[in-house]
Amino acid sequence: ASTALKALETGRALQEKESMIVDREIGDVLWGMQRYEEAAAAYASARSAPGSVDRDNLLLLRQAESLIRANRAGEAEALLNSARLDGTARTRGTLLLADAAGSAKD
Repeated sequence: ASTALKALETGRALQEKESMIVDREIGDVLWGMQRYEEAAAAYASARSAPGSVDRDNLLLLRQAESLIRANRAGEAEALLNSARLDGTARTRGTLLLADAAGSAKD
């Protein structure tokens, strides 16, 4: 996984700003390595890039879940509460809020 991460870091400067596919993939690799703090930062980077499109709020939801797993439930809750979620994203967001509330009590 660390070899994949190094390769992705090399390609970061070449990614298309609309898709931010490399930052998305970096987040996913870091998630798989259980490096949730860094995964949350990668998803945030992908979301905040000029021209970035977060279809279905997938990056926001991934960022929130990463924050919860990184013991930063309050930040995840604030992120989710500030978002406009529809359909499936709303359902997943509600479940993540419940998870965040449970994590905050632990």
